[in-house]
Amino acid sequence: PRVALVHLKDLAPGGTADLPAGEGGLDWAAILAAARAAGAAWYIVEQDHPAEPLDDVRRARAQMLARAAG
Repeated sequence: PRVALVHLKDLAPGGTADLPAGEGGLDWAAILAAARAAGAAWYIVEQDHPAEPLDDVRRARAQMLARAAG
């Protein structure tokens, strides 16, 4: 693959606060399509300041899985 790992991070519109991946203002359909086209094998999701760490992980996972399936 051309790109084995893709680092994903999301921000609130305006870029003032980080959010669980999939809940901000980024075009995830386009981002994930480009990652797939580049041969991404792994996705690394990061959030610097989670409000509720385990809940934020669950939300980000659900968002990314839903977008990857769609």
